[in-house]
Amino acid sequence: MESILKSVPRLSLAGALLICILSGLPPAPARQAAKSAQYQAFEKQIHGFLDSAAWSKCVAACDAYLAKHPKDATVRAMRGYALLQNNRDSQSIGDLTAAINAGLIEVPPDLIEEHNNSLLSLRGFALMRVGRLKEGISDIEKSLASPILLVCEYLNRSVDYKNLCAAYGRIGNRAKAQQYSKALSETENQLQNVLQPRVANAADAKAMVVKLTRESAAKANSSIPLTRLAFYQIYLKDWPAALKTVDRAIAIEPFMSRTHLMRFDILKNLKRDAEAKKESALILRRALAMGGSAENVGDRMLITARMIEICRKFNDIEGQIAVLEGVSNTGSASESQLYDLGQCYAKKQEWAKAIDAYGDALDYATDNQPLILDARAKAHRMLGHEKEAKSDEQEASRLRHKSRKI
Repeated sequence: MESILKSVPRLSLAGALLICILSGLPPAPARQAAKSAQYQAFEKQIHGFLDSAAWSKCVAACDAYLAKHPKDATVRAMRGYALLQNNRDSQSIGDLTAAINAGLIEVPPDLIEEHNNSLLSLRGFALMRVGRLKEGISDIEKSLASPILLVCEYLNRSVDYKNLCAAYGRIGNRAKAQQYSKALSETENQLQNVLQPRVANAADAKAMVVKLTRESAAKANSSIPLTRLAFYQIYLKDWPAALKTVDRAIAIEPFMSRTHLMRFDILKNLKRDAEAKKESALILRRALAMGGSAENVGDRMLITARMIEICRKFNDIEGQIAVLEGVSNTGSASESQLYDLGQCYAKKQEWAKAIDAYGDALDYATDNQPLILDARAKAHRMLGHEKEAKSDEQEASRLRHKSRKI
């Protein structure tokens, strides 16, 4: 039942993370008129709150808008989502039900960016958390009836499968729990095959490019064949073609952070550094805005690790610092990430910052302490701090000697 008790995941992308519209279902009813200036202001306000996970402010903004437009089902859906994120499950059910009864299938993607926003899935999750397991199961299973057209739906369904597995386990239906456990494993394998399929050689990659070019033309509303096609084009180092393909995938699925990571890598290889820097900032902003559930932290780690890997490949010290500082500010940086941050500062001869980063890394009591102490000693010495440098060197020597004795 553990996964049911977690807050609604922001998938990425993943988030996110992350993290987009429920694929394969008919689109939500369009607004009959163009967006009013008031609605556009509301939408902009909500996007700002989503980036900082300010759920109470989201609810207040929805309340203010609904006070003037009480029949707006879209904003009711948004309010239900925000209430659920704010752990106000019982209240969220009423709003989500009202939106579903009005004919909405999702919180529209132009309002809510990087989220699993199927209303049935969200209401099912809320029902589970208030103990109405069978009703919640019914809602989530209904939301799974559509074909998968978007990459993010693999991520979204992984969460749904975890919750269904836990719910069936809770009510004692072991067979169903095992069924959804197996579905979870299969979905994660399918996602891996989309984002990083196996490739034997260049000839195999070229054959897949031909196949996926045809498939992407036949499935114009799906980002999946395009994302796979881009992978093979990247493997073949056909950067211009890969960029066009990724841009087409992003046009269908704008908020899939892992597709944006592919675009970042391509732009770096094309030496379009200014565009790559903007892409990196966008990915990092979204990754750091993810919530604190296990799924989101894991996705954030994957995304940021890949960003660092790309920056390192191109010796982009500034890019590495931006990512590592961002992760450090979340309080979730690892010892190795903090050490790497110190090393980046050292390469820029920003010795005081390097000392601080090494100090944060030393808060982890591991076998790497001598290495970090030596690095900090060097930084101290570059600033003329001889006493501090000698102290670090002596401590590093002591720890190495202690390790050998053990």
